[in-house]
Amino acid sequence: MKKLTLLLTGICILGTVGFGQVRKVRPVQVPVIEFGQEAPDFNLPKLNFVEENGKKIGKVSSEMVKLSSFRGKKPVVLIFTSYT
Repeated sequence: MKKLTLLLTGICILGTVGFGQVRKVRPVQVPVIEFGQEAPDFNLPKLNFVEENGKKIGKVSSEMVKLSSFRGKKPVVLIFTSYT
């Protein structure tokens, strides 16, 4: 029984060693935007609102919307949040 406990403890310790390894991650370069400067162009999936069971629900479409398509039109406000 003592040997079994020692063996299981050793396996647990060796098993957790692999999870502690550090992976190298490439740094991401974030563009610096100054006040008054145009935002960088990007694409996002279109959000369509449909009514289900009396409630409006946003469904992500396969259609993409490009930020630059709004240039020269009404102001665009981007809100990134989670509703979970």
